Amino acid sequence: MTPRVAVMVGLLCLLGGCYEREVESGLVVYRFADWLILSIIVACVIAVPAGWLLRKLYWKIFPFVLLMLPVALGLLLPSLIQDRIAFDDEHFESVSGLWFDPNRIDLRFDDLRSIEYALDPGDDKGTRYDLNCYTRDGQVVVVNVGDLMKTAIDELLDRARRSGVTVTGYPAD
Repeated sequence: MTPRVAVMVGLLCLLGGCYEREVESGLVVYRFADWLILSIIVACVIAVPAGWLLRKLYWKIFPFVLLMLPVALGLLLPSLIQDRIAFDDEHFESVSGLWFDPNRIDLRFDDLRSIEYALDPGDDKGTRYDLNCYTRDGQVVVVNVGDLMKTAIDELLDRARRSGVTVTGYPAD
């Protein structure tokens, strides 16, 4: 593959988006795109021989590359594979976080009184948001609005509204 073709393939992948949306029997599922996961695997495989060839020029970086490969393949990649947002007219599910300690949330819209789109109180920069889900029995379930959730949030909150859940704080209000 020539460098020009590789650049074109990379640009087409980026234009295609990092996320996939699938609909299965009324269940809408958002997850990271297969090409993104595959490109991380390919990049890690290419990094080993490339690092070996360039080790004399960049000898300070080579140990770092060798240490980061297992981290990328062992921690980050499985997490990207498991992350998903799924919802239908009755409920929504969110799976995020590291693969060995995932944050799993499954809430029925009938059990929710309201959803508040709010700034994460632990964020000093004011750039991270949460969905504070208030249940009918007085509990608050906090769902982090990560990159995958940002892609699905308009459709998710629309489904919640149609199910009678009050949504506050979201820019589309």
